[in-house]
Amino acid sequence: MMIEFIDLPDPPCFLDIESIKLKENIWHRNKEKYGIYYCEDELINFLKPLFPECTCFRYQVLHPNIPRHIDYNRSSCYNYLLQLGGDNVETVWWNDNKEIYRTCIPEKKWHKLDVSIEHSIENIETERVSITIFKYK
Repeated sequence: MMIEFIDLPDPPCFLDIESIKLKENIWHRNKEKYGIYYCEDELINFLKPLFPECTCFRYQVLHPNIPRHIDYNRSSCYNYLLQLGGDNVETVWWNDNKEIYRTCIPEKKWHKLDVSIEHSIENIETERVSITIFKYK
């Protein structure tokens, strides 16, 4: 399953996009396309009991033209979109350059993504911002 929606409570607190971007971007590659930032303790303390198997609680910011990729340090993640990044942003999974699944993920809905398969995020117009939770593989 490429995506699974999960019925969990909305986070009671989170930072706005500008406050997130004031934090240090800990991503070590192309920082113009992707950013990953530590969540604040209050948010982590809310999330830990909901995701006891996970160890990483982050914000991520995706910019337009993210290339197709496979996440190298995780096979799945839980995301909660704070800002879609456009009116028709789609997540697409690929197998040998053939599209196998495409979906628009709604804002403020918990979901689990399979990121061990090549995927792309298409039609980002501004910035796509989410809370992302995972365990390193």
